[in-house]
Amino acid sequence: MTRKAFAPYVDDLYRRYQAGESLREITVDFGGSATGLHDAFKRRGYTCRPPSADAAHAAVRGIAKSLDDLCLKAVGRERTQANVSPLDRAFATMLDTPAIINKAIGPYNIDVAVHPVAVEIYGGGWHAAGRAAARFPKRARYILDCGWHLVIIWVSEKSSYPLTIAASEYVRSLIDFPPAPSHGPSVSGDSGYRSGDDSRLCEV
Repeated sequence: MTRKAFAPYVDDLYRRYQAGESLREITVDFGGSATGLHDAFKRRGYTCRPPSADAAHAAVRGIAKSLDDLCLKAVGRERTQANVSPLDRAFATMLDTPAIINKAIGPYNIDVAVHPVAVEIYGGGWHAAGRAAARFPKRARYILDCGWHLVIIWVSEKSSYPLTIAASEYVRSLIDFPPAPSHGPSVSGDSGYRSGDDSRLCEV
């Protein structure tokens, strides 16, 4: 993984880092070297933990935390706007309506939210593989069961799927005219996967 290859994904990778994963764990999953990722974080102006802190994170990672603890942490991240990426802020501005960035929904934080629509902006293909993909069903189900419509926007600044106004117009249409739930009684929302250029839509 070259220095340049980290650049489009630095903000997303830093969220994982802030959530407790070590540089080594992230690069084992994503590719590249821990040193290269550390340097990429520093160039972006992010703060990195000392190695001893990573060891402490690893020591407590297997200890179960209560739902209340996780919800409080999520509220704290919303309040401090921790790990907010430039893409999140750009999309919130595109919506041209009051939006909450890093919105806490239970133990999770959503990139951009305007009730009843929760938007996640995925800036890297790693979201579709490894731990991220394994965690997604549980996360999505929780958000849907809380009464939100979930939209995933896949973007890539280096390819044909940039973040454009078309995606925000789609989300605005859901905000103004939210669709009726299409699942059973335990589910109260829809999950959408949409690329930033307004193509590849699939609502489940």
